[in-house]
Amino acid sequence: MPTDKFRGEQAIVVGGSIAGLLAAQVLSQYYQHVLVLERDSQESLFGTPPQARKGTPQSRHIHILLNGGEGAITKLMPGFDDELIAAGSTKGDFAKDMRWRINASWMPRFKSGLRMYLQSRPLIEDLIRRRVQKRNNVTIQSNWQVKDYVLDANGMAVEGLIAVGGDGKSHEFKSDMIVDAGGRGALYPQWLKKSGFGAVPTEEIKFDLAYSTTTYKRPDDPSRDWSLMACYPNPPLEFRGGVIGEVEGGEWQVTLYGYHGDHPPTDAEGFKRFAKSLAEPDMFEAIKDLEPTSDVVRHNMPSSILRRYDRMARLPNNILAIGDAVCSLNPAFGQGMSGVALEAYALDQILSESTEATISAQQLTGRYFRDVQKVLELPWDLARDECFKYPQTEGKKPLLHDISSWYKDRIIRSGEKKVIDQFYRVVHLIDPPSHFFKPGMAAKILNSTRPRDVPSNLN
Repeated sequence: MPTDKFRGEQAIVVGGSIAGLLAAQVLSQYYQHVLVLERDSQESLFGTPPQARKGTPQSRHIHILLNGGEGAITKLMPGFDDELIAAGSTKGDFAKDMRWRINASWMPRFKSGLRMYLQSRPLIEDLIRRRVQKRNNVTIQSNWQVKDYVLDANGMAVEGLIAVGGDGKSHEFKSDMIVDAGGRGALYPQWLKKSGFGAVPTEEIKFDLAYSTTTYKRPDDPSRDWSLMACYPNPPLEFRGGVIGEVEGGEWQVTLYGYHGDHPPTDAEGFKRFAKSLAEPDMFEAIKDLEPTSDVVRHNMPSSILRRYDRMARLPNNILAIGDAVCSLNPAFGQGMSGVALEAYALDQILSESTEATISAQQLTGRYFRDVQKVLELPWDLARDECFKYPQTEGKKPLLHDISSWYKDRIIRSGEKKVIDQFYRVVHLIDPPSHFFKPGMAAKILNSTRPRDVPSNLN
């Protein structure tokens, strides 16, 4: 619950992405006014139907909201899960309604109770934006480019920012708190170095990923028993993968991807040929007779980045970062939106449990980045372990990677339903991986392996 007393007059959020909007929702409970400054135009923010924005090129590709992320958003915005369904999102059971091929094997399917939500990225962003805009103390302004942050006279805290508006003129805004949600190229880390706070320690994993996406009218097929199909490559021999997911409007959104230069094409026929080349025929068989309803679009992601603000010797007060300004995750694992939601929820927890009298601005900054690192550790580690199965991957490989990767493979190939269910809960960012090391669970992992030809149910 929010505190009875506001922490300050104005908070500013830089960037109107999902991360920025969730940050604005949180801050609106603790600051008298929240201003969101977004680079894109007003038309792109509030178009009907929702459209992909220039500032989020990845929004044209498939997005899944996992149970952990949906739970965090619904806590911040009660009723949001119902709004998603009403707007056309498909709600499914992750283990029952998804066909998932990973480690050269199809995962077993059973009723897990783990929710997943399938929809286009513009739809979910639009719903969040409109919820935030309903807050009486939140203003969303478009066509703003933030150029600099302003330190106070003591050089210890940020007291505002300078931004250029659509009129081309520079303006200064005063603030009691700033959250930089400017994405991978956010100003905050660059500004820290320029302002004498030092370079932010950064972990980068280079895997040269590119993914292409198009949409098809979803065929009527009463026998189809899945709403999401994912065919992951099996490193180090396979580089190509793909995902088919239901989205609003009765369509399928289909994303194909490839690592280390083995990239999918951007023409309709080449797209299908790439799908046909996957290790399993299922995805190609699903789309081979369909005509696309949109152009094929591609997005390149050379690497994932984790900025370790928690390791900085000192940081200025009254400014934080969220979303890709902190961590840009490998999108092939579908945990980005959910990770962002949990970051916003972590901020809310800190602010709701404290007042200015119980936690100083400096303590708030330190605790926030430590808590965010805890949130990101799981999705970062899961994706990193898979990426380093390719010898071409560049970056700092964990010392115990081979052992942890072997153990994770044992988990995925387990013949015990309890182990697979626990794996899914970890993937959904609900439980920590430490659950896999409990004596009873470890014994099940080490002593049970299912065959490649997976049964439909596990006991």
